[in-house]
Amino acid sequence: MLLTYNLTSTVNFPTRSSKFSATAIDNIFINIDKENDYTLCPIRNGLSDHDAQLITLNTINLKPPTKHFKVIRTFNKNSLNDFLNKLSYEIWDTTFASEDINTMFNAFLDTYLKIFYSSFPSKKIQLTSKSNDWITLGIRISCKHKRELYVESKSNLLLRDHYKKYCKILSAVVNEAKKLTYNNKIRKSIKPNKTIWDIVKMETGKTNSTMNDLIDKIQFSDKLENDHKKIAETLYISC
Repeated sequence: MLLTYNLTSTVNFPTRSSKFSATAIDNIFINIDKENDYTLCPIRNGLSDHDAQLITLNTINLKPPTKHFKVIRTFNKNSLNDFLNKLSYEIWDTTFASEDINTMFNAFLDTYLKIFYSSFPSKKIQLTSKSNDWITLGIRISCKHKRELYVESKSNLLLRDHYKKYCKILSAVVNEAKKLTYNNKIRKSIKPNKTIWDIVKMETGKTNSTMNDLIDKIQFSDKLENDHKKIAETLYISC
C-alpha cells in the first residue's frame, strides 16, 4: 500500500526487544527517490520498551516553493453522482483476472483512479498572497524569542513568570501594530465602510462573502447593535 505512494521503510533493525523476541514494529517511511541520503539510529529513552528512531535527512531542501498556484479538485453533488454512477457500471473484470493479490490490487487501483480522475478532474487556481502588513521585523524577532523562552521555561521554573510577562507585552505590541495598520488602511480607502467590514471579517475568520458569514450584531459598551449601517459608522468613528 505504501509503495503505491513511493514510500519505503527505513528501519531495518528491531525497535522492541524482550527476553524472548525482537520485533521491528516502529518505522519511518520516506520517499527515497527524493531523499536517498539519510542516516537512521535508534534512541533508548528509558520510558518504554519501544526504542525511538532518529532520522537525519542530509539533502533536505527547505527552500520555499516558487509556484503561485495550486491544483484542486471540485467535489459537488453532480460530480459525486457521476462518480457513483460510473462505479456502479464498472464490471471489474480486470481486477479478478489474476489470483495474485498484488496484481488484483493494482488492477483495482488503476480502474478506481481512472474513474476518480474522470469524475473529479484537477484544475489550477491562482494563489492570492495574504500578507499581514502589521508584522514588522521587530515582531518577527520577538515571536522567535518568545518561542525560545517557551522551550526554556519548560525546564526552568524561574523563567515561567518572565515568559508570561513577555507574552503579555508582545500581545500589546501586536495589537497596537494592528491598530495603526488598520487605521491607515481605513483613512486611505475610497470606501472606508467596506474596508472596515473587510478588516472585521478577516479578524473574525469570516472571509467568505456568503450571507451566512455576515456579522449581524456587535456589542458596543452595554448596547447590542444590529443595524449594519450604524455598526459601520460606529467602527469608523472609533478608529
